[in-house]
Order: sequence, then C-alpha cells, then structure tokens
Amino acid sequence: MRINPITARINYHNCNIPKNNTSVQKFEYAEGFSAIQMCNYISFMGKNNSLNAATSDSTFRKLLKYDIPDMYTGKLMISQDLVESFVKKGLFNKNIKKIVATLLPYKDRLHAGEQNVLTILEKDAKTNPDLTLNEAIRKHYAEKREELKNLQEPIFNKLEELAKGLPENRLRDFQELMEESKAILSHKSIVQRFSKTDFKYKLKRISDYTKISGTDEENIAINRLIEMAERLHHTPKKNGKNIKKFVDDVQKKQEKQINNMIKYYKRTPLVYNQDLRNILDTSRNQIIGITK
Repeated sequence: MRINPITARINYHNCNIPKNNTSVQKFEYAEGFSAIQMCNYISFMGKNNSLNAATSDSTFRKLLKYDIPDMYTGKLMISQDLVESFVKKGLFNKNIKKIVATLLPYKDRLHAGEQNVLTILEKDAKTNPDLTLNEAIRKHYAEKREELKNLQEPIFNKLEELAKGLPENRLRDFQELMEESKAILSHKSIVQRFSKTDFKYKLKRISDYTKISGTDEENIAINRLIEMAERLHHTPKKNGKNIKKFVDDVQKKQEKQINNMIKYYKRTPLVYNQDLRNILDTSRNQIIGITK
C-alpha cells in the first residue's frame, strides 16, 4: 500500500529516521502505520540496503547469507536471496497469519516502521488470521491517519507561527503549501502539483533497491529513467508574474517527457515493477491535473 507524503514539495523525505542514515529534520509519526504516510512503501526488506553506500558488487552481496552485520548499525541484515524467496513464494499475497509466522524470526532485522507494522499484524493475526495484508492495512488506515493528523497539527501550528516573518511572496507560497498539506491529511480530493524534486527522490529509492537485487539490465533502465527525469521542467507557479501561456507550455513539455518515460519503462525489464509504475502514473496525473 502506498500513500503519497504530505511533504511532496519539501525535501524532507524521512523514513525511519535516523535508522535510514538520514540526518535531516523529522516529523513525528503515530505508532505503526502512520510511518507509511512518510514512506513510499513498507517493503519488509529490512536492513539490507545500506550496502548501496559501499558497493553494488554481487560478490560482496553474497556475504549477506552468512549473517554479516550492517556496517552502520551493527545489526544483522536480511539477505537478498531470502527477500526474493518471500516474493517468489507469494508470501505477501497470503493471509496475515502466514506472513507473521514467516517474518517474526527476522523482526529484529527490520526497520523501526516495519517492526511496528509487524507488531500490529501480530495482534490482528490472533483474532482475524485469514485477513490479507491489504485488508489488515485498510482496517487500521482511518484510525492511524487520524492519529497522524493529531500529531502533526501542533507542528503545523508552530510552522504557521514562524512563517509570519516571511516576505509576502514567500508567505503566499507557504500558505498554499500548508493548505495542500492539510487537505491531504484530511483526505480531501485535491489536484496536487507535480514536484520534480519529489519525483527524482522516488526514482532514486527504486534505484537503491535495484542496485541490491536487480539485474544489470534493470539497473541500466532505472539509471536511464533518472537521466530522463532530469530533463523535466520544474512546475511554475500559476499566480504572480507567471504568464498563463508560459505555464501551459511547461505543462505540455512535462507531459510529453513523462509519457516518453512511461513508453521507455514499458520496454524494459522494470515493466513488472509495480512501485515504479505507480510513481510514473501518479506523476503523470499530477502534471495533467487529475484529482487524486
């Protein structure tokens, strides 16, 4: 299950901070599923992606099967072979009782957000063992979203107080961002503007996982998509001094480039990567102004 971050236009892409080797400012999460609000997805891949910082050499990755610790945290990691076996066996399409039974031995190797999700699934498995993973997530979604909203409300209030000192033109930008963020938290239908920065970040996340588990062809493909993303224009403001013709021209160029990326993606081995497909489709919808 994926939920777009409410900070799509602020470069605070924080997931399990500081466990993910990220030092930027963080927002608080409601326990468990609220962490999903700030992440692209819960992968249950655990602590195996820090290898990216050192090497993408396949020989080194093979050492994971010998339970070597993470080079940053010292904790044991999950081997990619094990992750791939979960996927091939269709583990995450099974009921939560089977998912929990399989993942529990590796709980201490998961990231904090993944551990919280697994704890919630453990409780659900005792009373509703036949639920699918999606059904279990939907069961808690509304409750956890409300918890997240309550946690972030005082943060928003503080930000709004601090923003009073901004110049008038920057204050308008900030107020627009706050209105959009609050609308997302309230689950209102909005047209969220495309963010090139956010889009590139999500592609980089896909690239990080592909470096660990992907083939050479898949790595070439995701790197090519990142290069194509660089040619996308940043979304201009539709107010102020911007001329409508200029804004429309940028939108047409963005739409043409994202369509080119989707066409290229369909010709690559990444065509079966649903997360990448969701990112491309969502970004295209934002560019052409489809309400979410």
